[in-house]
Amino acid sequence: MRFHPTHIVLVLVLAIAPLAGAAPVNDGGRFFTATAREQAAARLDVLAKKAGRSAVFETFDEVPAGQELAKFAQARAAASGVKGVYVIIVRRGGAVGVLPDKDTQAVLAKAAQDELRDGIIAGLRKGEKHFDQALLDAVTYLEDKLAGKPTDKPATRPAGPSPAAGPWIDRAAREVENLPADGRDAARGRLIDARLAAGDPKGAADAAVLIEGKDARLAYLAAARAAAGDVAAGRTVALEVADPYWKSIAYARVAAGQKKAGDRDGMGRSLALARGAARDADAKADGDRRPALTLLAVAEAEMDEPDAADATIADVPEGAARDGAYAAVAAAHLRAGRLPAARAAIDKIKFPAVREAALAEHVGRTLATASPAEAIRLIDALPPTAHGALSRAAIVLATRGDVRTATRLLDRLADAPELPDVALTIAQVHAEGGDALAAREAVALAAPQVAKAEPAARAKLLRRSAAVLATAGDAAGAKRAFDEAEKLATTTSDNPAESALRTVAIRAGLKQFDKAREAAGAMKDRRAEAIRAVVHGQVRAGDLTGLAEWIEKLPDARERFDAYVATATALTK
Repeated sequence: MRFHPTHIVLVLVLAIAPLAGAAPVNDGGRFFTATAREQAAARLDVLAKKAGRSAVFETFDEVPAGQELAKFAQARAAASGVKGVYVIIVRRGGAVGVLPDKDTQAVLAKAAQDELRDGIIAGLRKGEKHFDQALLDAVTYLEDKLAGKPTDKPATRPAGPSPAAGPWIDRAAREVENLPADGRDAARGRLIDARLAAGDPKGAADAAVLIEGKDARLAYLAAARAAAGDVAAGRTVALEVADPYWKSIAYARVAAGQKKAGDRDGMGRSLALARGAARDADAKADGDRRPALTLLAVAEAEMDEPDAADATIADVPEGAARDGAYAAVAAAHLRAGRLPAARAAIDKIKFPAVREAALAEHVGRTLATASPAEAIRLIDALPPTAHGALSRAAIVLATRGDVRTATRLLDRLADAPELPDVALTIAQVHAEGGDALAAREAVALAAPQVAKAEPAARAKLLRRSAAVLATAGDAAGAKRAFDEAEKLATTTSDNPAESALRTVAIRAGLKQFDKAREAAGAMKDRRAEAIRAVVHGQVRAGDLTGLAEWIEKLPDARERFDAYVATATALTK
């Protein structure tokens, strides 16, 4: 059986206490040849003597009946007694797990565990002829990591998310029945998408039957069948869909399954059917739905088919609708990490304000996960006049705690109207982080432009300055700024929700998660954005401590559902 991209991939990171010894390669699942097993075992024995750590690889055809995969893997790892890493591969369900013992977690951190796991999966997906090489490549990776040497070529993480999302999807599913009846189908649709992204087509199919609307139910069922590798069944189900909007979605999902199966001709035919249905849907659209052609173009971008997306957008009327479609396609490329394709879509946007906003989104999304070096390269490539994008870059970097790189941008914003906003955001990061002197310096940097602003904007910026100075312990400075704002006699003030949301994002960026959750919970307006800021902050930091318990206590079922789905989505990226 070939490991397929849509199969569930199990990631387990557990502290295992060694018990009894085991052979380095136990191939009960009959994946590898005797020669590969012998070579791997010999190299792992040498590694154990050289590094004091090694690995055990164990394969199974399936998990014993009545046993949960996670518990079974944990028990087998404990029984192996390995001092190092236990790797489990299960044929039925396509699961791969990496379980380092407690001491080895310091050497094989989560990123390295993901690289090892994903390298194995990538090799197994190539088919049985490549199984031996997947094993030997994994041994090479462990030799480099456990012996403390850098890998020449880190394993490539294949497209597709981490199954760590599964428990969060399950929590969201339990909340669906607590939602208003008229919103449950839409919620179930989001859950199905989350399950498909998490490599769980069976769970998606099971969830699809609960959708009450017939065409929506069939479209999601077609998607699940195609994702499970049964493209013919998905296509058969798609034929039954009557509504052109849902028919377009169904054929787009079938096309994705055909691409994974290597059937590009079939993919092309399905996309053509999807495009025709989308045109029909948009021709009689009532405005309650997102344009079907735009949705199809996004789906094509998610499939890494930019030419198909361009062909679909060509059917979208010129003007704001087409610009919006290109912006949506750019966002889809960004979510998949395809930066050149995203930039190419942005460059096709005609209206300057829309293009600038898309570029700012491009920068913001990219920098949310970029390393400092990557951030600097991206920022240096921005045109000098892209003040909106530069401002977004600085704020994203500052709120995630990288104030050094953010501060570097202030020189490029010296004459830009965005400078006070950026400087005050940096000041707040310093203040929340306890660096009062740096906070006051950043406020002072903003002061000249604050003084030149028109009265309403100046009052808003002065109130922000007062809040930052108060946090930094400068009561006198805070009072002066606040008093000056009051003298302007304007009714315009800093939006309380905006200020609170900024505070949540900054505290999450500084990994002050208790404070971030407390601030988000106290908000009345824009709570959903604040909750997402907490979720993304904790996922980005790799620290989910207390998150599930906090979400569970949120008073509104919709908030709990959205938070669980947001966590699952963030974990798949």
